[in-house]
Amino acid sequence: QAYFDNIIHIAVYVGSKALLSRDYRKTDFTSLVPAEYIARCILSDITIERADEKGVHFIAILTEPDTFTSYQIKILVGKNGKTSMSI
Repeated sequence: QAYFDNIIHIAVYVGSKALLSRDYRKTDFTSLVPAEYIARCILSDITIERADEKGVHFIAILTEPDTFTSYQIKILVGKNGKTSMSI
């Protein structure tokens, strides 16, 4: 079986001003996820979790097809447009 990786675009605006407009791929998470897992997984989804005083919070899900294993990476888009990621 062949699994094709997703490219997921996130766009965050304040009014008409774009804070972030970016494509994400599974390789964007190599600093947080082991390389062996990156080679086997797909970027399954990125969902919005919430918006608060810190910014907009997203969850990226990297999953290995046909298994129950996954990594959930938190992406924070701050009010200044800077992003940070954590597990």
